[in-house]
Amino acid sequence: MSKSPSTIKKRIPEFDIQTYGAGIALYQPGDVFGPHLFTNYEFVWIMEGDVVWEVDGIKYKTPENSLCLMKPGTVQSFFWDEKKQSRHAYFIFSFAHGREYFPPDKDIPLIRTMEENDIFKPFFRHILWMIGQGDKKNPKQISMAVTYLMALFISGVADAAEDVGQAYPDAIISTLRYARRKWEDGVLHLPSLEELARHSGVSRAQI
Repeated sequence: MSKSPSTIKKRIPEFDIQTYGAGIALYQPGDVFGPHLFTNYEFVWIMEGDVVWEVDGIKYKTPENSLCLMKPGTVQSFFWDEKKQSRHAYFIFSFAHGREYFPPDKDIPLIRTMEENDIFKPFFRHILWMIGQGDKKNPKQISMAVTYLMALFISGVADAAEDVGQAYPDAIISTLRYARRKWEDGVLHLPSLEELARHSGVSRAQI
């Protein structure tokens, strides 16, 4: 027995996320931030500098390209790189609805390392851009994006295809070249399948 669309819709979690600020911050060598009691969630992308991050008295090494999750109710400090400028991107958020669909804070990791070709960096940039446009303009899209980033962060699965393209077969390349020559005069000639097959050296069925 199939389920009605309304029944299916009720099973999909709905999230409502509020954002309170986003941006990029710079720190001079040896600067310290904190200790500070966090009351909201905050994602921090360490873009430049090797940082020591202290959470409730425990220190963690957080090199460049670390993605950190600040959790409410924790006291945190950042000891920025002593030898060079530190730079990080951030956005602050809270759950108005939907927090119950994620694990307890104690079961969520603090740090993920962002690889060169994974989805974390472009996704983070997109969220910064959306928040920069103003929460009032696209609150649902921001909620969806932050929710997805949270899910990626928790699972640790943020891989992306290295190459989404695929080399065309020789017959297709020949067909495209032939069509391009046909259209050089600016008139859109529509060659038949038989014509394309003849110039590509394969059968009509294969084309």
